[in-house]
Amino acid sequence: MRDLGLMITRRAAGRLLGALSNELYLLRLIHHGTRRALPGDRIWTGSQVLSRAGLGFLRGCNCEGYDIYFVRMRLPASGSLAR
Repeated sequence: MRDLGLMITRRAAGRLLGALSNELYLLRLIHHGTRRALPGDRIWTGSQVLSRAGLGFLRGCNCEGYDIYFVRMRLPASGSLAR
């Protein structure tokens, strides 16, 4: 049986990433109740976000009360990451 929630999430995430149109994304997970960010930076590619494992992780975090924010990342000519 297919997971309808996963299919809906994949479609919504695909539309969001299509609108942002970038190669790398910084994901920030901020707890709704405490307004504190989950420690650590998560830099993902679009395919990592849309993978079954990536969406499963993000859906799990969301169920635990985390809001998920995407920020486009760019890779300058020097090769180091910048927002």
